[in-house]
Amino acid sequence: MIELIMFFALGFLSASLVALVLLSAVWHRAVRLTTKRIEGAIPVSMAEIQADKDQLRAEFAMSTRRLETSVEHLKLKTTEQFAELGRKNDTIRKLKQETEEKSAKVGALEAQERVLRQKLVNTEEELSLKSKELHLAESELARKAGAVWMERIARTYPACVWLNPVPESQWQHTHSIRMMKQLMGGRMYPLTLDGLDRAMRELVR
Repeated sequence: MIELIMFFALGFLSASLVALVLLSAVWHRAVRLTTKRIEGAIPVSMAEIQADKDQLRAEFAMSTRRLETSVEHLKLKTTEQFAELGRKNDTIRKLKQETEEKSAKVGALEAQERVLRQKLVNTEEELSLKSKELHLAESELARKAGAVWMERIARTYPACVWLNPVPESQWQHTHSIRMMKQLMGGRMYPLTLDGLDRAMRELVR
């Protein structure tokens, strides 16, 4: 058992020694490669340093030029957008002005329409009043003309009577009948047998 442990420890120590030797070789190789890479990246002469600076300047100049070109393009685009916005604002302003003018015209026309409607209403009322007055005047004229003719007939033919087909009980409710009875001097009789008898007695009296 002790011999097995000793063999295991010896093997472990031997493997550790070999690993240390190999690690040392790998580390030295890694150091050499890293050193070469750093030396290749770092310029070792003024010419290389100047070339690097020139390259950086050229790249910076190109980047600056691209940036300036982009800025100029954006400025041009912004200017065009402002110009378009100005044209649209002018169009909107003109449309607003036209709308206000049309609204004013519409308001004036509506006011004129209201005035005309009121005049029309007043004219219709006046016409209706005049029509009523004319109708009354015509009625009065017809009544007077009828009365004149009835007076003439009564003077020309003193022995005359008026036979009224309207029932006698309704005579007092009609103005024209009352007026006619007055013009006939009360010689108005109903168109009945009794009325005819009374009329005949009036005529032969």
